[in-house]
Order: sequence, then C-alpha cells, then structure tokens
Amino acid sequence: MKVIGVAALVVVSLSCAFRSHAADGDSKETTIARDLQAFQGTWRLSSREQDGKKSSEEETKDVFGTMNESGAFSVRRGDKVIGAGRVKLDPSTNPKSVEITFTEGQHKGNTAPAIYEIEGDKFRVCCARPGDERPAEFSAKAGSGRTLVVYQREKK
Repeated sequence: MKVIGVAALVVVSLSCAFRSHAADGDSKETTIARDLQAFQGTWRLSSREQDGKKSSEEETKDVFGTMNESGAFSVRRGDKVIGAGRVKLDPSTNPKSVEITFTEGQHKGNTAPAIYEIEGDKFRVCCARPGDERPAEFSAKAGSGRTLVVYQREKK
C-alpha cells in the first residue's frame, strides 16, 4: 500500500458537515483551527482507491491514522508507522484543499496537493501525486494518478 494514499486518508485523510465558517464571518485561521480540531483523534481506514483500483479489505485492515491540533499526522499498519508528516489546510477553497508534506515513509520530503471533506465521524481525501495538479473532484479514476481514501473515526 502506497504511503501517499494512506496519508491522504488520514489527512486530512481529514467539509460538508463543517460549512465554511469563513462565510459566517470567521477568519480563515479560525476555520482552519476548527477543521484541525475536527480531525484530531484516531481514524480507521475504511476504503481506498488508487488510479482506478480499489484496495481489498485485507489491504485496508489494521490501517489507522492520527492527527493532532497542529496538523501533524501519522499513519500506521498495526504497530508499524508507514507514513507521517504535516498538513496545511485551506478551507477557503471549494472543495477544501490541503497540502500534505511527508516527513517519513516512501514519499519523505515530498508535498502532495489534495482536497478534503469531513462530515461528523467520517472524512475523505483525494490526493494527487507530488508535482501533479490538485484534484478538483473526489475521484481516483484509472489513469488519473490520484488516490481517494475514506476514514471512519475510531470509537473509544
């Protein structure tokens, strides 16, 4: 499983339920802080599609992501960290956008453009390869080079 897809899952892997607070008069920084707060916690990967190929249940099982209030994330399979980094959210775009910078794993040192939406205990991220254009929609069709991931909040 490629780290970029897993990280994308976590992000921010990480909008619909959180309508744009900036439109309500809140600052962009306030909206970013609210979205980062919504992403805090532990998330279980529920589905993944990369370049038109859906991952099997076996490939997605035991994959978890965590994110903290500053946008630092970690993705692991079981006890093994398979990717980590930092996200930079921009909730002022439609769809909401995110830059995913990898500090560990296969894509260490790269930044990938992505979009995200979070709704209650579920979020999805669609991520392009580093250097590619940011996706405009939540799809990972064959030949697109994109990864679409969905995470579900892990209940305590």
